[in-house]
Amino acid sequence: MRTPYRQVDKELERLKRRINAAFGNFALAPFDQLNTITTVKRSSAKLYEKLDSENEAAYKRIAKTAYADALLDARGAGFEQKKKTDPVLLIAALLVAYNAVTKYVYKHEVERKRMRLVEALMSDSGKQAMREDIRRAANAWWRQSQQYAIDTEDEAVIAAFSDCGVEKVKWIATIDGRTCKTCRDRNGKIYPIDKVPDKPHYNCRCYLLPIKDLAEKP
Repeated sequence: MRTPYRQVDKELERLKRRINAAFGNFALAPFDQLNTITTVKRSSAKLYEKLDSENEAAYKRIAKTAYADALLDARGAGFEQKKKTDPVLLIAALLVAYNAVTKYVYKHEVERKRMRLVEALMSDSGKQAMREDIRRAANAWWRQSQQYAIDTEDEAVIAAFSDCGVEKVKWIATIDGRTCKTCRDRNGKIYPIDKVPDKPHYNCRCYLLPIKDLAEKP
């Protein structure tokens, strides 16, 4: 059985270092009082373009790994692959679709986050205020990066199961002191693969397993 989110964790570890470095370098940029608006807009555009590019590359690696791992799960449950989805193509659709957990569209949010940072920097004065604005922007990007990494794996897993003819899946939650009531209640429940409920909160690590209908002929 696959280890859920194994590639997600690898990619997030890498992304966290790059996010910290990118925003750290941005904070050190010399924003001259005479050309602050021009400098901030140009620098922030480059910053978010770089962040967006690195995220997409990470999501593609996550999708490939998760899809391959999910195929093994499906085969182990007695299913055979009937068609093949390119997991990389899932990323483009995911990033331009409304997300039920984040409540926004990733691609739109990239620009919105950039403009919020620009507006914050323009409204504040002093280096300390600027550092705090940049810190908040870094945290917001990290939170978004985490959620979409998880979403990427979930989408790839569903695609792989569907390609193998899986019709039902079991919701698996990690039960500990931090497990929310919704996830706890869903643990072990079986859903049609096209009616799996949305994740109930940010960074939900619940995952799905393929279920073979016992009434089916082997």
